[in-house]
Amino acid sequence: MGARLVHIAGGRRLSVTPLSDGDLLVGRDPTACTVVIESARVSRQHLLVRSSNEGWVASDLGSANGTTLNGAALEGPTVLAPGDVLDLAGEARFAFELADGVYAGTQVVQGGVLEAPFEDEEHGDEGEGATSGPRVLVIGLGAALLILAAVLLWRIIGGDDDLVYAEATQIAAEGLEAAEKREWAVSKKKLKSAARVLYVNEKLTDVPREQIMQVAMERLGERLSDELDREVDLPSIYHNAIDATVFAEPPVSKEESKAVAKAACRLDEVPPEALRECIRERVGLFLVTLRQRPDGVPSWFYDSVGRRMSVEHDFFERSFRRGERFVPMMKDELRRAKMPEMLHYLSMIESGYQADIGSHAGAVGLWQFMPATARRYGLRVDGRLDDRTDPRRSTQKAAEYLNDLAQEFGAEELMLVLAGYNKGENGIRAKLREGDDPFEDRSYWHLVETNRLPAETALYVARFVAAGVAGEGGLPTEESLEAAGFKSP
Repeated sequence: MGARLVHIAGGRRLSVTPLSDGDLLVGRDPTACTVVIESARVSRQHLLVRSSNEGWVASDLGSANGTTLNGAALEGPTVLAPGDVLDLAGEARFAFELADGVYAGTQVVQGGVLEAPFEDEEHGDEGEGATSGPRVLVIGLGAALLILAAVLLWRIIGGDDDLVYAEATQIAAEGLEAAEKREWAVSKKKLKSAARVLYVNEKLTDVPREQIMQVAMERLGERLSDELDREVDLPSIYHNAIDATVFAEPPVSKEESKAVAKAACRLDEVPPEALRECIRERVGLFLVTLRQRPDGVPSWFYDSVGRRMSVEHDFFERSFRRGERFVPMMKDELRRAKMPEMLHYLSMIESGYQADIGSHAGAVGLWQFMPATARRYGLRVDGRLDDRTDPRRSTQKAAEYLNDLAQEFGAEELMLVLAGYNKGENGIRAKLREGDDPFEDRSYWHLVETNRLPAETALYVARFVAAGVAGEGGLPTEESLEAAGFKSP
């Protein structure tokens, strides 16, 4: 029996996609999905519709913003009935219809109210059918995990010597369970732990370091698919967990953040004897605005921040004044790219907020794009036009570039992203490959403390944080900095 998905909006049928015996993927990834939705709220691979003995089955692939079926959250693989309506993250709506000459009389469930049936261009509104609630195809995930654990235990008792994969698969199953509960931070941690079990037990020695997570997820996903008797796209679930946690809003509201910042010490008001402690407080607060953990910062870093304020005191003062006309626009563009708006201070240490400045190396503009990087991100650089000097356009592309770096290095390690912006992503990749453990050693602090970063790059992050701390918490006087022990050489 044929079937189809109808893309609908405002009561209108936008497109019709026939369902065949193969899988139908819906998402924003044009290389993998049959139906592509260009929306940041829709995950790369968001929804799977496939044929089974019971009928057509819809599964949410651990998307960041969820899928609803007839207004209720889609929980696990569910058999579709004529008239069912799937809504992806509130951005795209699809009606399920039979395509065998009998129209299902689709009704759209919206806010608990049944709207009028869609007009079918081929069959009118005749035929029967009714909208029904979700029908779960498989048992609950918790019970499935118990079965999986039993299968793994049976394998161990039965003499299966691959205990490493058994352990990693069980941890990955816990990551899958967390993803289906939308517990994204737990899911990401579990999936990384599962990959680490394979890595430290030398099950990924055939894989390049930069592909370890992808391949680990593929291999564990295949095993989970076999154990749970359903397709588990673990690479997509892992990327969805990254999307949902890396670019999530801070745990406190903007109003609460402003209240905390207002109550915090002011660097330009405290006496010299209190300045060092105030710098520590302000560094922690600034890291929180960058969605970073404020703990674990080595003590030497606070000294570096204070020294940069002293060494570049005049530059900071001039730059803050120049930035007044650019910063509001920069914050807007960074927010649109799902990046922390405080990253505008990166432009300050790159150019001093000067849109037309150039360097001896050939970098130009607020964000000091080199020609090759600018062209890679769609900026025009030729003898007649240089988009790098366009404040808004260059900021849009800088935000896109920073987003890409965060996707690769992990925005929970934003210091690595900043180092990559300075040294280039290839340089940071090379330094990370020198580490023994690709999970534990992926840290800016680790690279600095093991002398794997050039002095310029190590200093670059301290300059950025110093600029942000002074910009948000007040720039101390040169006399106060000197009295606190941060005398400029």
